[in-house]
Amino acid sequence: MFFFVLFTKGYAQSNNLTSSPYSLFGLGNNNDANTGVTNSLGRAGIALSSDKEINNLNPASLASIHLNTFFLDVGGKGEWNNYGDKTNQGKAYSLVFSNLSMAFPLNSKSGLSVSLQPFTEVGYTFNGLVENINGTQEQYYSLITGSGGLNKFTINYGRKITSKLNMGLTFKYLFGTIKQSETVFLDGDYLLFEDTNFYKGAQLGAGLQYQVTPSLRLASVVNISNNLKATRDREVNRIVGEAYYNIESTEDVRIDNYTLPTDLTLGLQYTFKNYSFIADYKRSFWNATNLKDNTGSYTDANLFSLGLEYTGKESLITRNSKRYRIGYYYDDGSIKINNNKIATTGLTLGLGLPLGSSKNVLNFAYSYGIKGIVSNILVQEQFHSLTVNLSFADNWFRKRKID
Repeated sequence: MFFFVLFTKGYAQSNNLTSSPYSLFGLGNNNDANTGVTNSLGRAGIALSSDKEINNLNPASLASIHLNTFFLDVGGKGEWNNYGDKTNQGKAYSLVFSNLSMAFPLNSKSGLSVSLQPFTEVGYTFNGLVENINGTQEQYYSLITGSGGLNKFTINYGRKITSKLNMGLTFKYLFGTIKQSETVFLDGDYLLFEDTNFYKGAQLGAGLQYQVTPSLRLASVVNISNNLKATRDREVNRIVGEAYYNIESTEDVRIDNYTLPTDLTLGLQYTFKNYSFIADYKRSFWNATNLKDNTGSYTDANLFSLGLEYTGKESLITRNSKRYRIGYYYDDGSIKINNNKIATTGLTLGLGLPLGSSKNVLNFAYSYGIKGIVSNILVQEQFHSLTVNLSFADNWFRKRKID
């Protein structure tokens, strides 16, 4: 286990979706950015309705879209990473698309949303890694980079069952490419290994929302375990001086499927005057997937999320209100290395600004988080992210009045 001992020092701009060294594991880091209303609530929000903005965290919320209303949410994310141990430090930043979603009612009791988002993000560089050649004292040096990630195309459907109960179904199609290259330096020779892994597959889920009282709403969401099919293209080349020799070239070779875990989320929303308190608990059952990793083991993960939203006074001119949000989350992680789980904790802040007298909202969300610990081969990562979402709302099929 050699990685995380040395890595690129200094400062860099990344064209990848992330610059996190922990994106080496599995399919990369999960993308937490979503629609504007949920980004600043500490990853919580499955109990929120979709009456004012899209809530993609729970398909049941779509039953609350008002008739003839159309929503569109477009977002981008910038991320700044600082990572290191006691002797090595690194910095990098990335700027990427984070969300494109639209939602509309099908009738007075049901609604539909369609969205495209990054699902996982990969972007890492490890430089100056040293290993001994098996059976000798001779050493070689290597540079390892990874990039890419998976995308998620989602269709959510929600329906009102009773005046208090909403139910929903979700279909997710996941697809994408993850590339890893390793350059090995040995006595003036270079070996270049390039792997390109392709993944695709679907996942189904369901959600509930129940209005206990006018102030309290309970919710749950379950996503069912499924396999992502995977294939690999591989190129191995040797460079001696100016000569270039191909050693191996393969395409479309089947590799082990990647199993997505079943996860269950429970949540609530409690409203008091201008305040709304949101809380979620999510359990991801990674143990049941039987996945293996060369660097650690998979274990069940727990995510605790809290959020608070305050709606300001309504403007006399625009008849709209600003919304202030704060959140906190703790994710104990799904990977264990040397008996240490790779946990993440974070704080989020947000602001929803109405645009004039329309129902359109410009949402800002800032997040600060810490991931991992400085222990043996592990490093600690501190990250700052800013997401900006423009949430459009308009009325469809509205009859015009003619004098």
